[in-house]
Amino acid sequence: MQHTYLKTALLVLIILLGLAGFVRTIPSLIRIPEQLDFGAYYVAARLLNAELPLYRPSSADRAAAGVDQIPHSGYIYPPFFAAVLRPLVRLPFRTAETLWFGLNILWYTLTVILLGRIFELTLATRLALLALGVLLPAVYDTWLLGKLA
Repeated sequence: MQHTYLKTALLVLIILLGLAGFVRTIPSLIRIPEQLDFGAYYVAARLLNAELPLYRPSSADRAAAGVDQIPHSGYIYPPFFAAVLRPLVRLPFRTAETLWFGLNILWYTLTVILLGRIFELTLATRLALLALGVLLPAVYDTWLLGKLA
């Protein structure tokens, strides 16, 4: 009986700590943050479309110049990530960034649904995983940075 109280207390503590971290990021998520990693992918995809060198900072700065002031860093990722975004660079940066943010949330939701089916979880368990998973820094940080999910 004492172990049950301890387990419950630990579970409540974990959820409260997760909530505290997530609540801190809610304002950033609501305004759809400047996604630095997405900016790097977007600029790199523009480089690929223009047949410019992918890993040369001067090329990246030229590709980002004058295009909605794209926040980006030097491209350090494999070419695959830039290639995935090639169709999105036909959209204005802010539109592509918002679409990417929404797609990341959709992919997270679909992942939970798929895992629920694979492991034959009840609907209540799937909904709990969906809600509690959002509290994980790995999930919301991915959304904040605009990483490939």
